[in-house]
Amino acid sequence: MRLLLVVGALVWGALALTVFATPLAASAITRGSESVWLWYALTESGGYLGSTVIVLVTGAWLVWRTAGPFGRRIAASATLILLLGGILVGVATLNERVVKRNLDVPRPSHLLLKRRGVIDGRLADFYHRSRADRRRLIAHRLVVRRATVADIEPIVLRHWNAEVGRSFPSGHALNAFLLAGLLAALGSIFGVRPSIAAIGFVWAGLVGASRVALGVHGPLDVTIGAFAGGAIAALLVASGAWRWLLLRLFPRTVDAN
Repeated sequence: MRLLLVVGALVWGALALTVFATPLAASAITRGSESVWLWYALTESGGYLGSTVIVLVTGAWLVWRTAGPFGRRIAASATLILLLGGILVGVATLNERVVKRNLDVPRPSHLLLKRRGVIDGRLADFYHRSRADRRRLIAHRLVVRRATVADIEPIVLRHWNAEVGRSFPSGHALNAFLLAGLLAALGSIFGVRPSIAAIGFVWAGLVGASRVALGVHGPLDVTIGAFAGGAIAALLVASGAWRWLLLRLFPRTVDAN
C-alpha cells in the first residue's frame, strides 16, 4: 500500500512539473493539431461517461475475481458500483456547486472566448446564468462570431461549449485521482500486483494534463484538484473505511488476502 502511495505522489509531482514547466497550456486547441484527439479521448475517459465505464468494468472484474455463490457476488459487486458511483458523484457535486461557486475562478477557455468577442459582458454575469443558458449562449455566439474562432479545432469548440462551469479546482483531475486511489487500494487488497494497480495513477495524471492541453483549466486548477482527489482517497484508505466496506461485501476474498 505504501508503494502505491509513493507512486501516486510521484505521478502528482510529474503532473505538476508538466503543466507548470512545459508549454502544454492550450497546446492542442489550434486547428490542425496532431494531438487534439488523443487529449480529447483522455479527457473524456475522466468524465462522467468514462468514469462510469471504469466503475462498471471494475464491478464485472470483481464478479469474476471474488469467491462465493454467483448471486452473492453479483449483489456485492452491484452494491460496490453504486457506492463508488455515489462517492464520485457526491464529491463532484460538492466541488461544482460549493467549492467552485464560492472560489469563482473563470475558465481559461472562457477568458479566451471573451477576448474573441464570443462571450460579451462580464464573466460574473455569464456565470450567474443557468448552465443550460450558458451553453445556448456560447453555441449561438460561436455561430455569430465564427470568424474569430476559425483557428480553433471544432472538437475543442464543442468541448468548450459543454464545459460551462467555473475553473478551480478541476473536477476531472479531482475525480480521476480519487478513483485511481480507491481502485489502486482495491487492487492491493485483492492481491493485484502493485505495478498493475498503479496504472490508474498514470491514467489520472494524463487526464489532468489533458485538461490543460485543451484549454479548459490552468496548471493550478489540475494540480490542486488532483491533490484533493488523492487526499480524499488516502483518507478513506488510511481510516480503514475502504477496507471495512470491501470486507463486508466480499468477506471470503478479502480475508484470503
